[in-house]
Amino acid sequence: MLEKEVRSINHSDLTSQDAPEPETPASAEQTTVLPAATASFAPVVRPAGGQVATKDRKRHSRDRLIVRRMLRIARGWGSHGGPAKPVQVSMSIPDLLGSLGLAMLSSQLPTSDIERQLGEIARAYGRPDLRMVVLPTAILVEDPAQTHTGVFPLVSAPYRLDQAGAMEKLVVRVINEHPEPAEAIREITRIEQTPARFNRPTMILGHTILTLGFGMVINPTATAIPVYLVLGAFVGLMITFTRGRTSVQLLLPVLTSFVLTLITLLVLDGLVPDDPLRLVAPALLAFLPGHMLTVAAVELASNQVIAGASRLVYGFAQLGLLAFGVYVAWVIVNAPEPVGIAPTLGPWAPWAGVVLTSIGFNLYSVAPKGALRWILFANVIVYAAQVLGSLLVGAALSGFAGAMVLEPVARAVQRFGSAPPSVVLRTSGYFLLVPGALGFIGVSEAASQTGSLGLIVQVFISLLAIALGTLVGASLSREVRAAVHTWRYAA
Repeated sequence: MLEKEVRSINHSDLTSQDAPEPETPASAEQTTVLPAATASFAPVVRPAGGQVATKDRKRHSRDRLIVRRMLRIARGWGSHGGPAKPVQVSMSIPDLLGSLGLAMLSSQLPTSDIERQLGEIARAYGRPDLRMVVLPTAILVEDPAQTHTGVFPLVSAPYRLDQAGAMEKLVVRVINEHPEPAEAIREITRIEQTPARFNRPTMILGHTILTLGFGMVINPTATAIPVYLVLGAFVGLMITFTRGRTSVQLLLPVLTSFVLTLITLLVLDGLVPDDPLRLVAPALLAFLPGHMLTVAAVELASNQVIAGASRLVYGFAQLGLLAFGVYVAWVIVNAPEPVGIAPTLGPWAPWAGVVLTSIGFNLYSVAPKGALRWILFANVIVYAAQVLGSLLVGAALSGFAGAMVLEPVARAVQRFGSAPPSVVLRTSGYFLLVPGALGFIGVSEAASQTGSLGLIVQVFISLLAIALGTLVGASLSREVRAAVHTWRYAA
């Protein structure tokens, strides 16, 4: 390429120079032009007699012009001073697997599911020899044909629900249609750059409704409803206007739990006869690692020890930060132990809370268009199964029944064209299994010495029950799909 560019120099580039003299013999002069890789050096001119002759100065000027042209080419500039055309880099199958794996990590899927789907993609593209290792913060893709291992670190923030749904559709399309890797990677970039379809006030309203609904599920008292509305709007405002500011978001969980507990103990003490922790927990739903703890339990049950253990430690560290904020506020106020719990509204209140939770979740998490009715449908079924399980085996194991029906329901509604991807329904259903809320209340009570460690033990039992229920539900869903496929093929 350098030779072609050098040959393209015409007389217009040398308008300030006269026509060059005939070349001097090699014995009289030797000119060495270094290659573009070492283009920071100038040409070395060694005259035979030790003195540059006057008649050869024009020749030396032309040589310097050629070197300047070569320097421009080496730095990525065209022959006419403008930017050179970008080089087209072909994307390989390992690049596609790494990019899709990172996208699925941002969708907060279990690493066991990601490894399984990446294996399906590799086989669909005729590369079953590729080996993938999925960690919570990175994807490793080993290509035995090139003795090369690609490392893809996770740098993007968690996806919104609409982005996670679009990414699941892309994965299905890649498995079935086998598009070019570069095309699929461009689609990933487009999904990540898609703006949210709801503005900030709508998302704040969604968080307020979500807080109210979740509060009515775990603590449905009449006096707590105004508290849920005020605290939910306050936290939604803080989250929305600090989004994208990494330094602030690191301190936001502990700062929010401290401020909310302080407000509850100072302002609402005596006005609302209820446990302050049960008033604060619904407003902190966005910070509670309930979904992360559930995914960690699923990964541990699926023999994904590294991923499951790291998520479990991170989830309880998040609970510890929230509990630290509660403890500091409790020490500052020197609040006494709660004396009692207000009477609940009735058996209808949790069901109304499920409806409100679905509406708020749809707005705050920016679910895909038309997903609200399906989110509500799935949440009602999951909560009904959880209530039934509570009557049969107790509250601690009720999560098994709810998680067991979640996966089949999320897969079954995919038969309808208007239904959102299953990841949307699974994520919303995990919020109703409340291991994060129970963990926050248990850790906070232990830190403030207002309760025992019994609730923390209950959290571990609930996590194990949810993990086993999820695995059983996923297995049942796969078996049913295989049976239906076999029946259709036989018919």
